[in-house]
Amino acid sequence: MEPATFRFAMSAGRLMKSNPFFCVLNSPEIALFIGSAVRSACYVGPGIQMEPARALAGLAARLGPEMITVCLDFNERVMRMGYGSLEAVTVLRDAGIVVRSAPGIRTAFVVADRAGYMFTPTPLYLEAEPDQCPSPNAMRLSTEQVTEALARVSPLERALAQALAETDEERARIAAIPMSASDQDARGAADAFAPVSAVLDPRPVDDAAVYKVQERLKEAPPAKFDVIRQVRVYEAYFQYAELKLRGAAIQRHKVTIPRSVQRLGGSRELEERLKTTYDLIGRNSSISSKNLDQELKELRDTFAPSLGGDRGRIVLKSKKPLLERQLGELRKKLDEHKDRVKRDLQQHVDASVNAVVAYYIPMVLQSPPNDLQAKCKGLIPTYEEAADWLEREILKGVPVVEGLVSGMELEERYKDITYETLKNPEFLEQVRALFPHVDWAGACEEYRAAGEAR
Repeated sequence: MEPATFRFAMSAGRLMKSNPFFCVLNSPEIALFIGSAVRSACYVGPGIQMEPARALAGLAARLGPEMITVCLDFNERVMRMGYGSLEAVTVLRDAGIVVRSAPGIRTAFVVADRAGYMFTPTPLYLEAEPDQCPSPNAMRLSTEQVTEALARVSPLERALAQALAETDEERARIAAIPMSASDQDARGAADAFAPVSAVLDPRPVDDAAVYKVQERLKEAPPAKFDVIRQVRVYEAYFQYAELKLRGAAIQRHKVTIPRSVQRLGGSRELEERLKTTYDLIGRNSSISSKNLDQELKELRDTFAPSLGGDRGRIVLKSKKPLLERQLGELRKKLDEHKDRVKRDLQQHVDASVNAVVAYYIPMVLQSPPNDLQAKCKGLIPTYEEAADWLEREILKGVPVVEGLVSGMELEERYKDITYETLKNPEFLEQVRALFPHVDWAGACEEYRAAGEAR
């Protein structure tokens, strides 16, 4: 093992004992590895976290910033995914290190002197960085691979490699390595990497690029990654559910008696005693939605039990397919209910209106309202004229049948939980009580692990 690699292994203590070719690299250990450099260091990846950035800044103070090579995908999306932070880039630039950007890069490698590792960077939005074996995310690069990688991103390292080359052939090979897309186009298929179009061709990150990213992150700050991961643990288990039948309960509709009819009582005392509304249909009507309401209630209580009060209902995601199938059956019944209402409602409405007319017509004939007297043929309105006037007045408060039917629907809404919800210890206790057969112990362990922040 090369000296720098050995120092790294001894200080970090994370290389797999069974095969040091593979190891675990996270931010603290990358920082330790960078700190082992005595001549130069290079970091390439989509983004950079604070600990490696501080290690590079410290190395720049010791060796000079020109001995440090940093190449990132400097982009706000990268930072929102948790590959790195703007603060870490600021630390590098404040240390005099030139940060270059290669859009789209997602693999990463880190080099200290002539030792290096390729590793898979961790998007903190999805998971925490690996902590220990057996979760290797990195492999050691050979000296030739390190030279090849450095020559593609750093003119300084290319010059150093050529100076340290032991043979003319090795120097010629290093000189032939393309550093940019234009170099590759010129060399064409003669280069071993020619089929791979992704030569980095990094460009320096200037103040304008930093300001642009900074402003976008101010407008919409990234979420706290440990919080997002914790929420995601329980998002996989359950959701809030809202299940409602709207507009189907025809039996709950009331029709308001117009003031022109209410005043027929004559005296204020009698007027106040008369009802101001009446049921659109009878309680036990054949077009009542009571059976649908009861079936939905049973589905809600079974699959989406209430947390109590106004705290909503919870449904297990694993049971949603079964719930949705049964809701599909309920929708078919709702469609049948709509057809029945379309067919039968008008005759129910007519019967109700006729009953109200029969109730009020003696009052109309006894004390004809001015509106009726002004429009009747004779001095005294006939029975037919009084009934016609009453019907027209009462129908003003009767809804249109088509409008009632079109408003009938089964609403099915789901909403993911939030971190504010999870912070309430009673919430998870209630969920466990509602669904006692779920392996909540495993979820709780994953929840605690997801919240571990470095």
